[in-house]
Amino acid sequence: MLGLILSIAAAVLLGVSATLQKYSMGYLKKFSILKLIRNSMWQLSVLIGLAGTLVYLFAMRFSPIHVVQPVIAVSMLIPVIIGSFIFGEKIGSKWLYIIIIFIGVWFISF
Repeated sequence: MLGLILSIAAAVLLGVSATLQKYSMGYLKKFSILKLIRNSMWQLSVLIGLAGTLVYLFAMRFSPIHVVQPVIAVSMLIPVIIGSFIFGEKIGSKWLYIIIIFIGVWFISF
């Protein structure tokens, strides 16, 4: 059970990291590695991503991979959900697909 909770936390952290990376890139007028490295939002996203990776590794210690990995796959949906609620991005009828993915992950993990 602890591994499942840790894998959910890792998925959220990794998803938030990806979201922050996307929006930190939007503040750059012209892409530059140096500007990106100096961007505090991008730095925060990297730290959150590292924390998510560490939590993922701890989750792997407490649960088998067939429980942890499907939950980690949900981390790719977190930026979609955050983008919709916080940044006002339009998802439209794709909510149905997001719900189906969550239900599928639920069944695979248990």
